[in-house]
Formats: sequence, structure tokens, C-alpha cells
Amino acid sequence: MKERAAWEACYNQLTQQALSAFYREDRNSNCVFSPYSVLALLAMMVLSSEGSTREEVLQALKMPTGEALIQSVSEFASILDHTQCLISANAAAVDAELENCMHQDFIQAFVQNLAGKCFATDDLPQAINTWVRDQTHGMIPKIVGDSDLLDFALINAVSFDAKWQEPYEEDDLEEGRVFRNSNGTKSEVRMMNSTEDQYIENEDYTGFVRPYQRDFSFVALLPKKKGKRAMQKIVDTVDFSQVYRNRREEKVNVALPEFQNSFRQDLSEFLKTQGIRKAFGSGADFSPMTDLPVYVSSVLHQAKIEVNPHGTKAATATIAVVAVFGLPVFHLEVVLDRPFLYAIVHTQTALPVFVGVVNDLKEGEEPCAKN
Repeated sequence: MKERAAWEACYNQLTQQALSAFYREDRNSNCVFSPYSVLALLAMMVLSSEGSTREEVLQALKMPTGEALIQSVSEFASILDHTQCLISANAAAVDAELENCMHQDFIQAFVQNLAGKCFATDDLPQAINTWVRDQTHGMIPKIVGDSDLLDFALINAVSFDAKWQEPYEEDDLEEGRVFRNSNGTKSEVRMMNSTEDQYIENEDYTGFVRPYQRDFSFVALLPKKKGKRAMQKIVDTVDFSQVYRNRREEKVNVALPEFQNSFRQDLSEFLKTQGIRKAFGSGADFSPMTDLPVYVSSVLHQAKIEVNPHGTKAATATIAVVAVFGLPVFHLEVVLDRPFLYAIVHTQTALPVFVGVVNDLKEGEEPCAKN
């Protein structure tokens, strides 16, 4: 029970802090992300790390132990999978040349604890993009560049597809409505009108809950005051678990715009502000996964959502790009063990003052006579 409370607190803390950080970065842009996907990725990092690298993640999340975090993510994934609306998948990938450098104990723990898949490939970017595209049913076709240099990768992908409990009828749809954007411009949208049974209100916002057919609900909050400052106050403090629990049974007429959003973010700086720093430097300890000196070079998060009269589709992928620090460089090599040409060059003019060819070096040849 104590670990469950810690998990919920951890989950809601990361949700609020990430939402606040993303909104502050550009208060005119849309954002959508999956806190679950980020936490699943962090659980993989905990499983693959040791020492202060591991402890920083746990301290940032305020989870008592790595085992508690990994178990909580695993149990929540199982609950979500049983809804048949949301499917989550984990993978650990490695460049084929480094396949033998990934520890078998880590692979076994990854499969057992996080139901993950481990694979090695000659073309890691292509394999990662294919895996993410398959797991998200094409909603996220690409998360890394074709030419990105990758050694290892830890990846989570989530796919969500749910129908409304009461789909909108044709009479509920209203074309040509105006949506006032945060930058002062206006957009023409199609509104979906309905009467809902669950209302939300406090001093800062009103809102509603609209259920899907199975296990999920759409929660919307509208600031009572207009402007970015009012929105900022909400994103800096909102706890969606408490919001949902505090809903009340009351009829409310609502209008929801049909929309779709995409979002991509490098989470590296956000995670560093939360106290997770060791993983991103040369002192990172990922020894449970590999003996190579690796570190996390970036943590990429990409998400997409589509809300329409039938329901909602959403997908996300989070990837930790793990690079080898100080991997031995194979220098070019010239071994003068056969005939060669040589010159002595005047450096200022680049003109050769002596030129020669060595074709034969006889063993025991007499040295040059001294004057």
C-alpha cells in the first residue's frame, strides 16, 4: 500500500512538472505527452544502471527503491494492457557490432521484469523506427534519423484507441465554430456538442468528464480567466488524479472541438532539472547492461493524438539514446614494411630537397661512413 501511494505521487509529480515545463517553453504551441511512457523509460534506465546513476533517478521520482519503481511500472502496464484500449511495449536495442557487449543477465531481467524485447541489428535507426511504427500502428512512423549514430537504445511505445461510450451523432456536430488561439488569431473548427453527467469546478477552472467505452475517460479543464497567466497557474499546480476524484455528478452542456496534435521533445534538459544528471555524463554507470563506458546522449519523446466524433486515437514513443563514451578509435595505419618513396621537404616552400626510394633494406648492411 505504501509503495502504491509512492507510485501515484511519483506519477502525478512527473506529470505536473513535465506539463509545466513544456507549457513554459512555448505558451503558444500545443503539447501532448505520456507520463506513463516517460516513467516506463526511466524504469528501464534504473534496471540498466547502478550507483549514483540509479539513485539520482529514484531520488528525482521520490521512489523508495528501484525494485518498487520497476514493479509499479510493470503492474500498471499489465492493468493498462487488460483494458484492450492501451497497449505498451518495451525494447532494448543494440548495434550488431556490440551485441556481445550487452549482458545476458540484463537481457533476462529486462524480459522478465518489463516484458521487453531485446534485439541487435546492423541498421539500428531503421530497426528502431520500424519497431516504433509497428507498436504505434503507424501513428509515429519515425523517431530517430536514418543517419543518427546509435550504439544502444532503450525504447517504450504506447498505442491508445478508444471509442466514446456515446459517439457523437450527426446532429451533435457543428461546423464553422470559432476557436480563439492563444496568439490572438482565430480558427474555424468543427465542434462536437453533448450533455455530460460529470462536472468539474474549482476557483481556477471548470471542466467535464466524458467516458470512453472501456476503462478510460476524457477530462477537459477550461480556465475561468482568459490569458496565458491563468493557464500557467493551472499547469503549474494541476493534479489530474485529484481533479478526476473531485468530479461531481451534475449535468453539463459541453462543446469539444475535433482536433489532432503532434508533439516532439528532447527530455534531456527537463530530466536534468529534476536531478537526473549522472546518466548523461561520462561518469554514468550502466554496468548491469554493459561493461562499455556508455551514457545517455538524449531522451526523445514523441506523441500524437486525434480526437474525433468516434473516439480518440493516441500514440507515443520515448527513447533513451545510449552512446559509448570513448569507444576506441581505429586510426588509419601506414606500415613501411615494403618498398616506399620518401622526400625531405622544405616546409616554407613545400619543395622537396631530397627525394628517395627504398626498395631494399639488406640485413647487416654497413652503416654510412663517417667523415
